[in-house]
Amino acid sequence: LVLGVFGPWHINGQGPLWIRGAIRDPGILASYGPGYAELLGPLARSGIAPPDVAIFAANAALSALAPVLLYALARTADLDRHRALLAALLLACDPVSARLGASESYFAPIVTLVLGATLLGALAADRAHARRPLAAGALVLAASLLAVQAARVHPVAWPLVALLPLAGLLGIDGPPVRARLFAAAAVAAVTAAAAWLTSGGWLASVAERSLADGPGAGVLSSLGMASSPIHVAVTAVLAAGALFVARPRAPVLHAAAHVLFVLVTRHAYGQSDVWQHSYDRLPAPALALGLAALLPRDLGLRWAIPIPLLFAGAVFFVQGRAALERTTDQREYAFVRAELARLPADCRVAHVRRAGHRVLEIPDWAHPGAHAPLEVEHPDDLRTAAAAESCVFWLRTSICASEQARGLCDSAEARVSLDPPHAQRTFPARPSYRALPYDRDPVPVTLRRAHSAAGPRRLSP
Repeated sequence: LVLGVFGPWHINGQGPLWIRGAIRDPGILASYGPGYAELLGPLARSGIAPPDVAIFAANAALSALAPVLLYALARTADLDRHRALLAALLLACDPVSARLGASESYFAPIVTLVLGATLLGALAADRAHARRPLAAGALVLAASLLAVQAARVHPVAWPLVALLPLAGLLGIDGPPVRARLFAAAAVAAVTAAAAWLTSGGWLASVAERSLADGPGAGVLSSLGMASSPIHVAVTAVLAAGALFVARPRAPVLHAAAHVLFVLVTRHAYGQSDVWQHSYDRLPAPALALGLAALLPRDLGLRWAIPIPLLFAGAVFFVQGRAALERTTDQREYAFVRAELARLPADCRVAHVRRAGHRVLEIPDWAHPGAHAPLEVEHPDDLRTAAAAESCVFWLRTSICASEQARGLCDSAEARVSLDPPHAQRTFPARPSYRALPYDRDPVPVTLRRAHSAAGPRRLSP
């Protein structure tokens, strides 16, 4: 909460798309999976808060739960309480993780669900070690169900779920090894069975769309294509060296597997610094656990607290600006949301939603009316709507300050008569997608009432 107000996190103006999918139209997220709407939809529709605020708050709560789960996992993995506290604080003090948690991003629920599943898998191994098969079986089933729910949110969770059997090996440094290997195998088998029985159709459909370059493409198609073989080799060498230092050793192997997964796939999220940093947080709990295992057992509180604070300062210095500086999309979202809420219920909003690869979704649920927004795709769409309906407002968003959409926006405006601005604001040009910049700075956003006109009029300078 200290590091920034709630707001959308997705790049290319797609944050409101996910919020809308959770509120009333889960089908628009079908290319990714039903899990996001299943998790956040009931709360968003509960009426206890505005739907987008409810989603932001729920994700913030899930993100805040992650360090608590990591502490418990570290203790289960045979780390003493001071090193376990250090691992939890490393995650809690990371400014990027904290900022993306208070948003609509799918990263926060995935990280927390997988971390919870990992903790349950590690506890199952302990119960198997203690010859308590019923308790171990119940924990394996619970871990599998959490993992499957994470897999239903987005394909980025699939490799993390595939690494879940490693949870059974986190305490493998102590005897007996056989019980922990059995627990790891049980987690793998039950997770695969639960995924097939509960979500087989969905997962197959999402995989097909992703590999066919649909809206969910990127991560799946990039598996096995390392962004830098040198980084992978260096990570493997460092992990091998860390095994001689770490006590216990299993958390280092656990961390190395997760870091290697991200190194292999991270280039798929290279559209902007903030998106890249967000993706790099997927293995953050495992990495924090592995780093804590490298430190001496007699660490004590004198180091368990200062080290995470120094780490947070270093991350803030290197990556903080990308994470905390608000993009044009984020600034515009708050303004448009507030203005749509003030419009009369019987009025309709027209805007350009897509132009080529550029997208700008609007928070249309804030408008009290029942009319769906008009997505202007042709220059005559706005004129036709203004002639047919009693009240139409033209929302010229930041997408019109781009090479892809400026011509459509100008042509649509030229065919109607526009009142003086009902609301207007300018924002700094801070694109969320590196390949889709703005063609002017600052970026104007205006809301005007549109009326039908006899023909095209001359545009003012």
